[in-house]
Amino acid sequence: MFARKEYPNAQNNYKITSYNQRLAELNMTSLRRRRVNGAVTQLYDIINGTANCPIVRENVSFDRERALRHSERIRIVDKHMKLALETPVTQMCKMANRVSDLFISSTSRSNFISSVRKTPDETFGSLLE
Repeated sequence: MFARKEYPNAQNNYKITSYNQRLAELNMTSLRRRRVNGAVTQLYDIINGTANCPIVRENVSFDRERALRHSERIRIVDKHMKLALETPVTQMCKMANRVSDLFISSTSRSNFISSVRKTPDETFGSLLE
């Protein structure tokens, strides 16, 4: 609202343009999507060793080849960490599994970030609600 200088007042009958419409006009992504992008990128950095987070790295498994029975390439190894389903690391794994092919196909961090940003919101589904 601040960027568009649009505020609820008597002239506009206390109504403003919808959030999604404002984002589109300003060529921005939603805060929730930026958080997903950041979380997936953080996990990419942890898996590739560019972020210093040994506790998470030791407890997250990344399988380059997808097994038939396991649909997830990125899994939490530590059973105690698995029990906390709403922890940030668990959420990061859920988000990253939606784009796990990018972890393999990306040639660099910047290529990975660009690919994640281009991924349609529908890919993340309920994680964006």
